[in-house]
Amino acid sequence: MNIISILFSNILGFDGIIFLFAIGTGLVWRYAKRSADDFYKKMHPTSYAPDFDHTHEEISREVEEMTETRILEMRIRTNKVYTIFVNLVAIFPLLGILGTVLSLVMLASEAGLSDITDKFFIALTSTFWGIIFSIVFKVCDALISPKIEENERSAEAFMDRLRRSDRVSR
Repeated sequence: MNIISILFSNILGFDGIIFLFAIGTGLVWRYAKRSADDFYKKMHPTSYAPDFDHTHEEISREVEEMTETRILEMRIRTNKVYTIFVNLVAIFPLLGILGTVLSLVMLASEAGLSDITDKFFIALTSTFWGIIFSIVFKVCDALISPKIEENERSAEAFMDRLRRSDRVSR
């Protein structure tokens, strides 16, 4: 068996579950990225002017509409989805190991030992895919985590300004 046929030989088995899990994780990542981007756009209205359609008055109005409650809601939503994404990524190596262990248990329980080498390599494909998807989504994490951190700093600074202006106005 060649490497490609070995890697995809268990696609209808446990490897298929890993692929479905990867699709779900990709969708969560996309939602987390969109949420982080939206939050960033709200926290940085002066630097975000798509197609330069926003006037200074519109940007000022957006800043005035930003309340502590609104910021906290956006922050909680973004952090919640991002936390789900990070935890899903951590599960991939575990899924790979689980698939390998299950395959090896089934291999050991089979009566005939013919083709044991091919079956052994097929058992390792779950670990392979678990590691591959873990790496892919760690790269995706590296693309989104700086924006999440920047959003946290911006939200904290914005809320500090709101609190200071509330104290001054009293």
